Amino acid sequence: MTTVIRPFIPATAKRLLPNRWDLIAFPLILGFLLFATTGIQGTWAPISALQTEPISLDAANLPEYALRTTLRMLAAMVASIVFTLIYGTLAAKSRRAGQLLVPILDILQSVPVLGYISFTVTFFLALFPGRCWALNSRPFLRFSPRRHGI
Repeated sequence: MTTVIRPFIPATAKRLLPNRWDLIAFPLILGFLLFATTGIQGTWAPISALQTEPISLDAANLPEYALRTTLRMLAAMVASIVFTLIYGTLAAKSRRAGQLLVPILDILQSVPVLGYISFTVTFFLALFPGRCWALNSRPFLRFSPRRHGI
C-alpha cells in the first residue's frame, strides 16, 4: 500500500488562494474600474471639448454616455447621504440647531425642484470653472426630494 504525502496547507492559508470565482471576478472588477476611469476623464475634460465632439447616437457611444450618467447619479447620491448624515446629526444632537434647521428644511422642501436650477448651475460653474463637470448639476437638482429621508 502506497501513501501519498501531501504538503500541509493550513485552512487559513488555503482561503487566501484564489478560486475560480476570484478568477472570474478580478477581470470584471478591473474592466469596470477601467471603464469608470474613462468616464471620469470625460467629465473632467474642458468645456471646449464639447464643441469639438458632437453628441452621437451611435451605439458604440451609448455605453460611455450611460456610464457618465451613472457616475453623476452616484456622485449626487453620495452627496445626499453625506448631507443627510451631517444635517440630521446636527438637528438631532442639538435642540437649538434642530429648532433652526428643521424649519429651514421644511421651507426648502416646499420649493419646486426647478426653483433650484439657477443656484445649482451657478454653484457648479463656480466650483468647476471651464470643465464639463460644471454642466453636471442636473442630478443634484434631484437632491431636493432626497432630503425627505432626514
